[in-house]
Amino acid sequence: MVDWGQLSASQVRHHRPDAVVVFIGANEGFPMPGPGGGELRCCGPEWAAVYANRARRLAETYRQRGAAHVYWITLPAARDQDRLPISRAVNAAIEVAAQPWRAQVHLIDTEPVFTPGGYRDAMTVGGRRTIVRAPDGIHLNEAGSKLLADMVLGRIGQHRTYKEG
Repeated sequence: MVDWGQLSASQVRHHRPDAVVVFIGANEGFPMPGPGGGELRCCGPEWAAVYANRARRLAETYRQRGAAHVYWITLPAARDQDRLPISRAVNAAIEVAAQPWRAQVHLIDTEPVFTPGGYRDAMTVGGRRTIVRAPDGIHLNEAGSKLLADMVLGRIGQHRTYKEG
């Protein structure tokens, strides 16, 4: 398991990024320690609150006291209906985590593009029907990742406060 706090602190210390893109959570759903020491199972309000606190610490580290922008990508719906509560809880937690710093922490909502009416493997991209999801029904494939990258770069381009180079 990756320790988000250690990883983000190390990345900021070594790279001092002006913009950070975060796209995590598709494989979440594991139990987490609760505030009282007990184990919280996904995906109730207590689990989401713990997840939001972890995400908030990550966003705080990456935004570097307002010196950087964070672009946090929400999860598109997964094919497996049993995973829908996970993506909903993760996305809700991300929304809560970003609230204190909406000037620097920008959410990029993938659902209107990738899963507007629920899961789909393919969609029209550049006038052609294109498969955009990986065979696992969770992740994006190369075509989907390129489409998402274009979305993210468009949002980054809206915020010219980061340094060139």
